[in-house]
Amino acid sequence: MTTGRRLVPAGFACLVFAAAVALSAQDKSKDKDSGDKEKEKRPKLTLTRTTATRLFAKLGGTHSFAGRSIYLQRRSNFGQWVTVEKLKLGPLSGRIFTAPHKKGTFTYRVYMTTNQAGAGYLDTWSNSVKVRYRR
Repeated sequence: MTTGRRLVPAGFACLVFAAAVALSAQDKSKDKDSGDKEKEKRPKLTLTRTTATRLFAKLGGTHSFAGRSIYLQRRSNFGQWVTVEKLKLGPLSGRIFTAPHKKGTFTYRVYMTTNQAGAGYLDTWSNSVKVRYRR
């Protein structure tokens, strides 16, 4: 800690502290928080089209995600993701399902929350897939 004395015109002495001391204390507090985030990972979630309206969602990780829930989301006209359906994953951490039969072209993705992913995992989302339905 470096201090210096400086006289103020009225005759009062004031102490001047180096700014480096305050900065080093802040850096140490940031290091404690950043160590926890490095351990959390995002499991890989993929979405593929098997036929024109059938989709396949697969979740890859170090253990099975069987029985966990994922959410099918559709991109709205405003660019936001809207949840359409809640799906349960099968025994091999995957699920085959049909896209909702709405006339037109829509972009879908699947999303898994942090709570469903489990300890040590972050929330995750898949790539987006376009589905066109004409009937």
